[in-house]
Order: sequence, then structure tokens, then C-alpha cells
Amino acid sequence: MKSIMMKKKDLENDKKKILPLAQDRGLEQKYIKALKLMRSIRCMMMSDEKIKMYLKTADYFDDISEYKDSVELSKLCKQLAAQEKKYIEKNIYERAYNYKDNAKSFKDYKIAVDEFTKIEGYKDSNLQAIQCTQMGISIYKKEAKRNMVKKAIILFLVTMFFYSLGSPFVQYHIANIYMKLGSYDSALKNYSMLDCYKDSREKKIEAEKKVVKKSEIGKTVMVGNCEWIIIDKQDNQALLIKKQNISSIAYNNILKDITWEESSLRKYLNSKFINETFSQEEQKNIILKNISNKNNDIYGTYGGDETQDYVFVLDIDEAKKYRTILSDIDSNIWLRSPGHIQSCAAFLSENGSVMNYGYTITNKDIMVFPAMWFRTK
Repeated sequence: MKSIMMKKKDLENDKKKILPLAQDRGLEQKYIKALKLMRSIRCMMMSDEKIKMYLKTADYFDDISEYKDSVELSKLCKQLAAQEKKYIEKNIYERAYNYKDNAKSFKDYKIAVDEFTKIEGYKDSNLQAIQCTQMGISIYKKEAKRNMVKKAIILFLVTMFFYSLGSPFVQYHIANIYMKLGSYDSALKNYSMLDCYKDSREKKIEAEKKVVKKSEIGKTVMVGNCEWIIIDKQDNQALLIKKQNISSIAYNNILKDITWEESSLRKYLNSKFINETFSQEEQKNIILKNISNKNNDIYGTYGGDETQDYVFVLDIDEAKKYRTILSDIDSNIWLRSPGHIQSCAAFLSENGSVMNYGYTITNKDIMVFPAMWFRTK
């Protein structure tokens, strides 16, 4: 019995000895594999792939960081990757500078811009990309016919844009050039894609105002995160109505006698809707208007007190006034005017008829088309 117990202990001891040896062999194999990979990378041509391979090898050494000199070798791989990156950036920079110095046409400058934007942030490469863009424009101004200058410049800028999608710095300055040229729609698109870069949000708002100001009544414009139709203009203000409806919103959530002033729709438009659709800066250009709420002109139903609203829906008179512009809207839309009784609201039918009789205020099948007065200066 004792001999059996002794044998079991011997087996357990053997296992304890064998397990570390097996683990060491596994670590040694990984170590040798990483070491061979590290040595083979040195033979590679200078490239981004070489940098990736060095970093990948560093990860291999990190996985066995407690084995031999893996920590030191991982650091060395990362240093070699950083060194390789510097070599590449230096070569690209020198090549781009050479393209710039020898450029004679906008195509030459386009190539230079492409090279400089590959190394965004390296030395003055961002500034050089902008200078190349401006020089390309200068060439077009000299070469193109007077009536074709703007068209040529826009063509050049569009090309530059596609070459510099990965560079917010270049895209920002191209948007600024669009603004100077008066191509506000293109400027707005570029600023919208830049989000918080520098003062692009403020520039975006400026572009929005310019677009609305120059656009004719009936045209569609982008303000906030949705499209609007211009239905009126007065001085430096424009009346806009949302192009796409908001569905499943009742005039009021509870069936009772009510006016526009007390409606849940008014509360929604001037709180949740306005905050979800516009930035705080954009909201500053939405004008707080005194809204008249007339009685129903056929049934005499009480319209309520005058309100002050940033966003609202049209009333019966406005629906009649702008009926032609609204003719493309193919759905029934709420009006803020009361219907034949206080628990109903008027609406504009899909065929363009104003329905004074109205419909029950809790109905959610009638669509909401928000409107607002927008400051253009």
C-alpha cells in the first residue's frame, strides 16, 4: 500500500516538473517565431506595411513579456516602427515639395496636394496642401476664359476635395474658398462633414443663412439636420416649412376643448423637436414670432390668445396663402386653427383643400409639417 502511495506521489512530482518544461517550450517557440519575424522585417522595403509588421511583432513579444528579454525586444520593435514612420514621412514630404516646386498645371498641384495630405500634421504639410490648392486656382484664373473661370475653379475644388477626404484641414480651407466664391451650397456640405473642426460649426451656420438668403421661394434648403421648403421671404427673414412630415403626432394627446396655446403639439415643436433638429447656435437664427390665433372664420370657434413660438404649424389663412407652394405635399396636414368645435382642429387635405370643419385633435393619421421664420442676416 505504501509503495502504491509512493508511486502516486512520484507521478504527481513528475507532472509538476513536466508542466513547467512544456510551458517553457511553448514560450520558447513563440519567442523564436517573433525573433525570426523581427529579423526578416529588416529586409523589407520602406513602407506602411513594414511599420505594421514591426508593431505586430511588438505585440507578439508583449504576449510573452515575462520570458527572457521580450520586454526589451517589444520596445525595440516599436522604436523601429516609429523610426520607419519618420523616414516615410520625410520621403513623402520631400517628394511633395518637389512636385510643388516643379508644378506648371493644376494637375501637377493636384498631385502635390495628394502627397501632402498623406502626411497630415507633419511639419507644415497642411499649409503646403492649402498653398498648392490656391496656386492651382490661380492657374485656372489665368488660363480659363473670363466666363468660365468660376466653373473651372469649382471643377478644380471638387477634384481637390476627393483627393483630400481624409484631411479635415484641407477640407476646411476648401469650404472657406467655396464661401468666398459664393458657392454656399458646396461650402455648407463641406462644413457639415467637419463637425467640430475649428470653427466649422459657426461657418456652417453662416453658410446656411447664405443659402437661404440666395434661394428663391419654393426651393429646398438644408437647415439643421433636415430639409425645408422656402414658402415666403420678408426682409432678412424666410418662412420655412419642413419638407418631410412628422408622423404619429396628435394635435393634442388628450381629447378635450383646447386652443393652439395649450396643445401638446405646440409644446413638442418648441422643446423636443427644436432641440433634436438644431444645434444651440442654429437655434439663435430661428426667430421668436408673435403668432396670431384667429377664430375659425366659418364656425366662429375660439382660436385662443396670441402666442410666441419659434416653431409652429400654419393656420387656415396661411394654408390658403401658400397653397400653390404646398401643392406637392400629398398628405393631410394639421393647421393650428380650431375646427368646428373646440376639440377639433382644422387641416389641409392632400388635394389642397382647407378643411375648416376639422378633425378630432387626438388623431395621429394627420401629418405635422413644422414651420419657422429663419434669420438670413
